[in-house]
Amino acid sequence: MHFERDLGDGYRLSLRTRATDEGMLRLIEKNLSRLRAWEPWALTDQTRETLGAFTQHQLEGFSRGTIVPTVVFRGDEMVGAASVALDRATRKAELGYWLDYEVEGKGIAFLACSALMEHLAEQGMRRVEIRTAASNERSCRLAERLGFEREGVVERALVLGEKRLDLAIYSLAIDSLTSDSA
Repeated sequence: MHFERDLGDGYRLSLRTRATDEGMLRLIEKNLSRLRAWEPWALTDQTRETLGAFTQHQLEGFSRGTIVPTVVFRGDEMVGAASVALDRATRKAELGYWLDYEVEGKGIAFLACSALMEHLAEQGMRRVEIRTAASNERSCRLAERLGFEREGVVERALVLGEKRLDLAIYSLAIDSLTSDSA
């Protein structure tokens, strides 16, 4: 199994594997308070065992062609994650991402998401969605910068423990990125 994309400026996307678990766990722990503000998965216990099980699940999805789980690297240092879940029957995908606070604001998430969207076009996907907390301004700005349009907000749909946040839904038709629009 292999997936890798050069993002330029020393950054790259590589397939998440069991070999990335230890470094990813350290990166998650470093950013946990920030992640817990936006990501339901971050509210669960972050252990080697839970991360290993999650990675294994992601790799099984990759081998089935339903998930592309990647780690964002700067050189050999992990600085974030980006992934996409694919529904081949509907030719729709959902994009997710997060970065270490030390590299935010440098265009890295834009490059990672753009690379994954190119891959989606190559795979024949026609629609990509980003679902994020409506109050997560950085994520909303990134979606818009990537060319996504805000379709709407579902009130109190993002459950974060005892909190419920409004969920913004963004979409992009990627037919224009391919030569054969279907």
